[in-house]
Amino acid sequence: MNMIPVKVVVFGKGEAGKSTLIQGLIPDAMNIERGGRTVAMDYGFVSFEGWTFHLWGTPGQARFEPVREVLVQGIDVAVFVIDSSRYFDEEDKRLLEEVERQGVPYLLFVNHKPDGQKERRSTERLMEGFPKPSRIVEGSAKNPATVSQFVSALKEMARSLAPDSSM
Repeated sequence: MNMIPVKVVVFGKGEAGKSTLIQGLIPDAMNIERGGRTVAMDYGFVSFEGWTFHLWGTPGQARFEPVREVLVQGIDVAVFVIDSSRYFDEEDKRLLEEVERQGVPYLLFVNHKPDGQKERRSTERLMEGFPKPSRIVEGSAKNPATVSQFVSALKEMARSLAPDSSM
């Protein structure tokens, strides 16, 4: 059976949980880091039900924008990760605008970090003024049940991209 490749690029600011999410799904995913922070990218792939998802994690720091520009080439789906314990700020807005410029469906992953205090504002309010994501998944990137919800959302989004949506 031929697997249908889907390129998924994961965006979000530093320390949002992008690498943790990718490694929760693909434990042996490549991660280029220094001092515990991603400085280039994450990469891993996983196959489910006729799909091969290639997940590329972008570094969140602004100085790595050129890396993100390369990684988005040929993108099918974007994932935007926010840390629910931090305010949605100008950096989040800048990155979300970058996601929007890709012109692809995106999933919002609201990461609830253990020991983190959840932001008091609702996700919908945080996202005011931005196009609604195709899907929203909330929970800890370290929780297998949340990662399973993330996989289900990716599969649903991939089906909507397929010319023949019968897969």
